[in-house]
Amino acid sequence: MAMTVNQNGQDIRIELPDRFVFTLHNDFRHTYESYLAPRPGRKFVIDFAKTSYMDSAALGMLLVMREAVGGDTVPIHLVNARPAVRKILEAAFFHELFKLV
Repeated sequence: MAMTVNQNGQDIRIELPDRFVFTLHNDFRHTYESYLAPRPGRKFVIDFAKTSYMDSAALGMLLVMREAVGGDTVPIHLVNARPAVRKILEAAFFHELFKLV
């Protein structure tokens, strides 16, 4: 299953598939890169609602995205993570770099 993107005003929502893994790195990068033009108030939302598995490469992809979109200046919200995925994100201290909702 592929990623989907929805834009609502300044919010860019990327909905991830069931497995967020290394093989998606090009698709994931191309997805957020198409929205990199600077705009005040822009926010990225990464929706994990369908994601039941992620590997360590997925953590790296999120870190690369964070730097590409502006680091601390552009908020990235990680939302709807299932307990197993949330546990991985928290173990990697992503709640300190991203807004984990």
